[in-house]
Amino acid sequence: MLNRLSGITIAVAALFTSFSAFAGDTEDAIIEKAVAAYGGDALRQLKTLRINDHYKSFREGQSRAPNETDQVSYRTSTTIDYINRRKSMQSVGGIYVPGLYVQHAFYNGETGYRIQHTAGTAAENPRASFARADRGLSWRADIALVKLVSEGPSAASFRGEAYHRGKPQQLLEVNAEGYPQFMLYIDKATGLLSKMTRPDGRSGNQYTYVFSDYRHQDGFTYASDTYVMRGGKPDSLTAARSVAFNGNIDDAYTIPQDYTAPESMIDDMDMTVQQLADGVYHAGQQGGFSIFIDAGDYFIASGGYPGLAERFKAVQAFSGSDAPLKYQIVTHHHDDHIGGLPEAARLGASFVVAADHIPAVRAAIGQDVAADRFILPAGMSAELADHVRVVDTASWHADHNLITYIPRARIAFSADHFFALTESGAPGPAEMYADFKATIDSHSLDIGRFAAAHSRRVLDYSDLEKSATGPFKKLACPADWQFCSN
Repeated sequence: MLNRLSGITIAVAALFTSFSAFAGDTEDAIIEKAVAAYGGDALRQLKTLRINDHYKSFREGQSRAPNETDQVSYRTSTTIDYINRRKSMQSVGGIYVPGLYVQHAFYNGETGYRIQHTAGTAAENPRASFARADRGLSWRADIALVKLVSEGPSAASFRGEAYHRGKPQQLLEVNAEGYPQFMLYIDKATGLLSKMTRPDGRSGNQYTYVFSDYRHQDGFTYASDTYVMRGGKPDSLTAARSVAFNGNIDDAYTIPQDYTAPESMIDDMDMTVQQLADGVYHAGQQGGFSIFIDAGDYFIASGGYPGLAERFKAVQAFSGSDAPLKYQIVTHHHDDHIGGLPEAARLGASFVVAADHIPAVRAAIGQDVAADRFILPAGMSAELADHVRVVDTASWHADHNLITYIPRARIAFSADHFFALTESGAPGPAEMYADFKATIDSHSLDIGRFAAAHSRRVLDYSDLEKSATGPFKKLACPADWQFCSN
């Protein structure tokens, strides 16, 4: 009997050994065909890659109006040094304000860096790695994904076959160190990468990248068009792409000699509660803050970032009051700023909200809420108005953005308007701060301090005066960034 069992065990082991060998052969064959499709030995020996993209991003849930999807343009340059394990990203994007974001980050094979060209500062980023230094921009390029799997074929596992646009695909699951899990769809006939999916860690859905319009250049093949979906909805698409192989990419890893260290950043990892005035508390952590006003028998809150209930609990413990949350002021409709509203609903709060944002708030809450729990700023009760004044403003960021003003404390709370992430100093002068100041002044609000939804630091009116006074820098391409200079 023992011999028989031993024989069965050996047979099963042999079967799995044979299957493993077969599975490995399958992955190798798929990868080899893909490599051949993208350049063969030229791809294997590729030293450097530069991808310059102009792409359009769709901002659902971050648009100026909840019933619209805004489009934003980005110009980016991504470089990869396969020999020295360097990677960089340079990006210029305008969210309603042209050139609002200029970003430059790189990993030089040993250390990561973040560079702020408009501020003239540079700092090390110890958490940077080769895998993530480009913040995922290279995942938009099919040739970079095929090069990745060719360098580490053992990270790939065959996951069967599927169809894409009616054509059979071979699926490779790739679990390369430092990267998210990729599922590659390799066209069975051509070896070209037609699609890639990866998890979306924030929503639990997935990103889908569709590659098309393949071009041949210098012995290589690449898709000139990438269409990205998030949870099945449009996320971005390529407007123009240029690729350079084996060129000099040192310019992407240069820090100007006159750049200095940036201001120290605020450490907000832990929950903090600050008492800003009698019965006025500012609480939060990790870029999500709310203001709470003790009205005696109840609290009023503004700032609806996720974690609202935890912030309120911290304020109750700090103040020694067990009064309930009766009113939640909704600053605006953006996904992040209404993420905590289901918590407010469970706490029994009514919502002070712009009329146009009520459908988005209802959807965020995810449960039926009686109509009388929605209060328009103009319809606030005299009791509520005794404690706060709510000002409905329009800006480049949202058509309606409610500012909460506490007259007795001369404090205003806003979201995405005016805040600082550094330990000291005012935000750099910008036209959007001048517009914000003009709005504040037009309502004759006697403001001494500004609290915000994204920072625990409270600024003074004098800080706003500095930030609202020109000359204003135009956040555009640095002079030597040829990829976006025109």
